[in-house]
Amino acid sequence: MKLTKNQIALWAAAVGIGEISALMRKRLYWSVDERGLLFPGQPEVIGLLALTVIAVVFILALVRPLAGSDRYEDNFGPSGPSALGHFLLAAGILATAVLEAPKMGGYLGLCWQVLGHVAPVCLVAAGIARLRGKQPFFLLHLAVCLYFVFHVVNQYRSWSGNPQLLDYLFALFGSIALILFSYYQTAFDVDTGKRRPMLVWGFLGIYLCLVNLAKTEYPLVYVGGVLWIVSNLCSLTPKPIPEDKGEPHDPA
Repeated sequence: MKLTKNQIALWAAAVGIGEISALMRKRLYWSVDERGLLFPGQPEVIGLLALTVIAVVFILALVRPLAGSDRYEDNFGPSGPSALGHFLLAAGILATAVLEAPKMGGYLGLCWQVLGHVAPVCLVAAGIARLRGKQPFFLLHLAVCLYFVFHVVNQYRSWSGNPQLLDYLFALFGSIALILFSYYQTAFDVDTGKRRPMLVWGFLGIYLCLVNLAKTEYPLVYVGGVLWIVSNLCSLTPKPIPEDKGEPHDPA
């Protein structure tokens, strides 16, 4: 990955702090009352929120603008790891759709279920394109973006009746990060990508999804999401601007 001089610090903020925060969040639920709610005033809550603020600030500060073209071919080449990330996310989404099928109800649940079968097919097709070094058709990643949108909307029905914010806070923001990361991935497929916001939402998505894995109903989706983001970030290698041409820097 040729992204920034701050690569080690970025991965430490997203993965390192994410793992520590996930352990702290898991520890939170060791002590709950008879209703399954957290006891007020637990120090782990303050520590978890403080670590989250630190991770977010680090990621926003360390992801710097990158000079160069926003065209797909100037940022992505043939990549086996990226293809594998696509396949793993496809497997996670499809397995979740199959396992959750008996629980689905209503129009929103039906849309989520349908997209849970369409998005994996699109991910496999996009992964094959990545493996061959070809530019994926933009509707492939757009279907993934729509899946995550309905993933959030479908979960809102259970979140809205939950009085405990920490039960779904990381699932909500982790899903939003996945939506925006897949949106910027779709933009690259039509040569209008923006590297800096894609990197920001990618690293934020890694952190938030890792913390969410400490307590989630859909672990396969978020594990697949993390692996998909990581493989995409590792395959993003912008071509350097030749010094003798003096091309202006891209503010993206």
